[in-house]
Amino acid sequence: MDTVNLIVVATGDRFGEIFKAAPTSADQLSVGLGGDIPVFPPIFFLLALLTGVFLKLVLPKITILPPLLDKIWLRYLVFFAGFFGFVMTVQATEAALASVNTSTDFQPVKTIATGGIFAYSRNPIYAMGALYLSPCIMIALNSLYLVFTMSIMVVYLVFIVIPTEEEFLSRQIGAPYLSYLEKVSS
Repeated sequence: MDTVNLIVVATGDRFGEIFKAAPTSADQLSVGLGGDIPVFPPIFFLLALLTGVFLKLVLPKITILPPLLDKIWLRYLVFFAGFFGFVMTVQATEAALASVNTSTDFQPVKTIATGGIFAYSRNPIYAMGALYLSPCIMIALNSLYLVFTMSIMVVYLVFIVIPTEEEFLSRQIGAPYLSYLEKVSS
């Protein structure tokens, strides 16, 4: 029994380390439990998606589409359009950030990107994921459970991640970022 307990404790410790916030410098946000951002946004997205799929599999079927639109080819066409748009947004975001020597992965921040896709949105990946890709996934899987779990992901982004990032950038960059906030929508 001690061996089983040891394995369970060791596994729990290792699993916990995955989510624990690593120490960071003053010019970057920490991500993980106890950090500035509690869960890395792509991980939260994946957890929301998997939870919705799990609920769809184990609970009674509750669809969101009327029968006229519940065609598998149409649902997956919508999904692939959303996925393609999301991939294009990520590429445009990475290009704009690379042009000012920064990245999307919570690395140290010295400056902000205001050109390219950032001229239209302060959070292009979050906006595209929350407003376009998530509904496309909900339609593709035609499940009310996905509406619920993906909505939780959107709430996480809007009320935890984005305000934390904007507060950090306001402190880190100062006046140039505050001016940018006034000009460009979220």
